[in-house]
Amino acid sequence: MTREQFLVYLNHLNNKEHDQLRDFLADDVTLEFCDNYTLEKQTPKVLRGKDEYFVHFKALHAKATEHMELGFCLFDGENLLTEQYTEFRALEDLTLLAGPLKKGESFCNTNWLCYNFDSDGKINRIRIAHHVCHDTPPKYV
Repeated sequence: MTREQFLVYLNHLNNKEHDQLRDFLADDVTLEFCDNYTLEKQTPKVLRGKDEYFVHFKALHAKATEHMELGFCLFDGENLLTEQYTEFRALEDLTLLAGPLKKGESFCNTNWLCYNFDSDGKINRIRIAHHVCHDTPPKYV
């Protein structure tokens, strides 16, 4: 996958175009979330397979807008490491990993994500590592 192809993937995610996302994901895709930003022992959430992936994102996108912006990305042909800024805006009261949001509130953070690809070039593993929370969106150049 190239940076340009990855930007198409992010655009589909930002626009809640779930059907178009299917072509980018392996059937056995795994999405491993970061913990809840505390030092206590935890078992972070893991989604296994396309069905769990889409159940999660359709439920999230029913309660919040999510906009992801790509910072840097490093790609070696099999793995992609990205810095991604994400802003969630609550359409109704909800609870994210970082805590509760009331309708109209937003939560901004920067995470590092590691993507692995199968032999067909589809995303088969995503790992999220939290970096920092923001009061206002960061500006990427």
